[in-house]
Amino acid sequence: KYDALSKLARLDLTFPLFHALLALACLWLAWRMRRTLGLGYAVYTGIVVGIPFVTSRDFIGLGRYAIAGFPVFLQLALELAPERRRRVAWLAVSAGLLAWMTSRFAMAFYTS
Repeated sequence: KYDALSKLARLDLTFPLFHALLALACLWLAWRMRRTLGLGYAVYTGIVVGIPFVTSRDFIGLGRYAIAGFPVFLQLALELAPERRRRVAWLAVSAGLLAWMTSRFAMAFYTS
């Protein structure tokens, strides 16, 4: 039992959890999209971004599906446009994640 439990201790759920949160955020934006861009875009984006929920156990590869669900980025811009504080906070968090992921990549850590 010690061997089985020690394997679980090494299990790193940081990136799968991060990808799952991104997928949920994209699906939430797709739900909001039905009123601003129309039901067609919302259904398309929901299907494209929902594929990792069905086909993957750890959401790796979500980036490919999120790029195909490009209306999500337009909806995100529409959500952030009215409030300057939210927009600045989003840009600060994005810049921090970019710096963190770039440094991990530069140190030869797996980043997906």
